[in-house]
Amino acid sequence: LVRNATARAIRGGGPLFVSGPMRQAMDAARPMEAIEALTDAEIREAAESARLFRRIEERTRSFGAFLSVLHALDWREDRTAGARAAVRAWLAGKLGDPVAIAAGDAAVPPDRDRAAKFQDLLSEARERIVEERFLHWELAFPGVWPDWEEEGERQGGFDAVIGNPPWDRVKLQQVEWFAFRRPEIAGAQRASDRKAMIAALVRSGDPLADDFRRADRRAKRAAAVARAGGDYPLLARGDINIYKLFVERAMSLVKPDGVVGLLVPSGIASDRMSARFFRSVATTGRLRALYDFENRRTRFGAPPFFPAVDSRFKFCAFVAGRFPRAGSARCAFFLQGVAELDDPERRLELTPGDFRRVNPNTGTAPIFRSRRDQEITTAIYRRLPVLVDRSSGEPVRAWPVQYLRMFDMTNDSRHFRTRGGLSRSTKGRWSRLSTTAPPAFS
Repeated sequence: LVRNATARAIRGGGPLFVSGPMRQAMDAARPMEAIEALTDAEIREAAESARLFRRIEERTRSFGAFLSVLHALDWREDRTAGARAAVRAWLAGKLGDPVAIAAGDAAVPPDRDRAAKFQDLLSEARERIVEERFLHWELAFPGVWPDWEEEGERQGGFDAVIGNPPWDRVKLQQVEWFAFRRPEIAGAQRASDRKAMIAALVRSGDPLADDFRRADRRAKRAAAVARAGGDYPLLARGDINIYKLFVERAMSLVKPDGVVGLLVPSGIASDRMSARFFRSVATTGRLRALYDFENRRTRFGAPPFFPAVDSRFKFCAFVAGRFPRAGSARCAFFLQGVAELDDPERRLELTPGDFRRVNPNTGTAPIFRSRRDQEITTAIYRRLPVLVDRSSGEPVRAWPVQYLRMFDMTNDSRHFRTRGGLSRSTKGRWSRLSTTAPPAFS
């Protein structure tokens, strides 16, 4: 958002050069309110909308270019002290007007070390802008936010943000990436085998190795920007999924009484890495509804909702507001059709207290198949403690229980063997042993 970007720019040393262009861009964007008032029902109104919009685009172009360069620099490969000093010199105006330089209306002076370094960074940033196509919400929808500089809680925003964001991980997925480029690598049974085949590409000088390296570097940089940028403080954790970034961004785009409605994997309510976010929503009265669906529809004899997705996959309609409200959240789990929401035994009402009581450590969703399940489970939690209660910050153990994970299918893949591999490594002895009847015990 513009406020976050300009705050970073001002901290970097450029208040005199940034504040003025931002206010000019705000003033230039005011006619957007006139565009929003037009219905475009007549040719004359449509032509007037187009004329006003072109004028707004031209008058906000320079500031938009500055924001794009500023954001692209967060993606830069060079993180050295020299690169940081060059960026600070640009923001402080030591190389000239930073907004004009970003927009291409002024050149970087050629006779200074920091200028030469920044010119390299600027060239890289412009390539990144073309590749990533950054969106600046206030410039794209200036009528939605009345004041880009306001302090404290933002008063502008959309009435609602709805959608079905991508359900893909930011981390480059080797199988999917190689599937159409080199199927034999994608088809490797073990991650260790796939890693060896990729290393062979590098050794042979195959151009595909360079493409893979660039794609992998881009994905890692995107994840780093998401974690460090400050726009996703709760969901840019662990193995980041793109849908989580959409969820947290949507919550920041709605007005105080606005609502977010997104179709996302059910992990938003149950995954450990989503726990901080969901707890902040479910235990504070911001959750409006959570309808959890199974992709398979065996009860109805119907095809999956999403045929290209594994039938066992679960997703949900997640509905939440930016501010708390009194009352409970409407929930239902393991649905296979929207009609099941009419069943009073499947449709549940969960209060913020219910979320805190059943899952005190995480605040994640307690998943019940029926109202009877809810009644039994909540009654148990009212009478008995959890194994380890960490809600106060200090773990309180009811019983001395420990748990651990022994094997991980990916990290420990080198320890797993196929039937054919075992037969070869043991010269057939494993095959004979595997068919021997176990001894009888009395």
